[in-house]
Amino acid sequence: MPDAYHLGSHDVLLGYHAMLLNDPHRMDAYERAVRALVKPGMVVLDLGAGTGIWGLLAARRGARVHLVESGPVAGVARQLAEHNGLSDRVTVHQADMLTLPVAEPVDLVISEFMGRFVVDDGMLAAVAAAEAWMKPTARFAPEHVALRIAPASLTMPQVEAFSRPAYGLDLSCALPYLHHTCYAAQLPPSALLADAQTVAELRPPRVTGPIRATLQFTISQSQRLNALAGWFVATLCDDIALSTEPGVQTHWQQYIFPIPAVFAQAGDVLTAALWLDDPTGSATWRWRGQLSRGGTLVARFDQSSDQNVGDRHTTVGPPAPYGTDALREAVRRANQASADGQLLPAAHAWEAAAQALSPADDAHAHAIYESLGLARMQLGQLDAAIRAFLRALDGELSSRELSLRWLVSTLATAGRHEDAARALRRDVGRRRLRRRARR
Repeated sequence: MPDAYHLGSHDVLLGYHAMLLNDPHRMDAYERAVRALVKPGMVVLDLGAGTGIWGLLAARRGARVHLVESGPVAGVARQLAEHNGLSDRVTVHQADMLTLPVAEPVDLVISEFMGRFVVDDGMLAAVAAAEAWMKPTARFAPEHVALRIAPASLTMPQVEAFSRPAYGLDLSCALPYLHHTCYAAQLPPSALLADAQTVAELRPPRVTGPIRATLQFTISQSQRLNALAGWFVATLCDDIALSTEPGVQTHWQQYIFPIPAVFAQAGDVLTAALWLDDPTGSATWRWRGQLSRGGTLVARFDQSSDQNVGDRHTTVGPPAPYGTDALREAVRRANQASADGQLLPAAHAWEAAAQALSPADDAHAHAIYESLGLARMQLGQLDAAIRAFLRALDGELSSRELSLRWLVSTLATAGRHEDAARALRRDVGRRRLRRRARR
């Protein structure tokens, strides 16, 4: 998402608000909450209103509404109120909630202030400020928000991009930066390796104070563990809830706290601490923990969402062996691993062969990258396989028939159907030109 979003400013393009309107889970839950909560004659505050959809729905049900929105989209909300004949019941305040004087006491505050893990939308200070507008009997929707996490196994393209060599270059020393950043992902329930637990419970408008939790998870399946996945469950009112848990496809997706990958076994115990000193300020999370097996430490991690690009300590090892002798040894290991059916060691050995290529070995590059692409394809690492097959073909799709076939198959499997069709069309066209030239 844009940096402005993470800084709590909603001065973003209207397309962002279109994305919100297109989220059926979000829209359904809030529309039902408006119908359940709003009665004729009520005074309603729509906080962080955006296009003002909740306030407009409340006005249609007979409420008098104050829309508070700091960004220029407030002008759109005003026009929508006029266009729908609601301007006599809706007052739009383009202002910062932290400095806006109370217009009048309200019966209900309704707000969609949640980022992927709630605090990353930067609106909790405004939520706290809304208390000054509330009558003693006023309600806030949502009335309760639970932050949930669970250990997970998933593919993170951002991390994977630096996990594997690229054209013989080892990129892995940059991984510490990637591990100090939170990501978004849409996970299936099967990605979770233990039952979820609650990190914090917020009861708006009282949302200040640090968030701190130390949780213990028992791993339920043997799998690569490389993240903590976070989401929220917002109770808007009574039995109306909005959840962004894995398996529910919303625009939020889930919030991913990456950790260095480790193979966890069923029964392992993961202890994880997660904390945020000031939820109403900068959303810099810290997470640390350890994985234990039968009381023995397996792995530790200690990270934050402050990436500090270029300034973190990274471990820089010796360069990979380079030249003809190293190339021959890597190819030997790759062929042996392939013959033994060991796909991952074979892929690593073919990567080592690519790293060993010198300019004098250019004639061997096509075959090495073709073998590397096949190994990555068989491992399901499709982006890496596509890159390797393209390098094997070296801009000439008809140069290696097997590479082309595997490239087309991998593109199709990756859902890149237009690329696959284009590769086939270009190859067919070139073959026709060659046949004509021979006549």
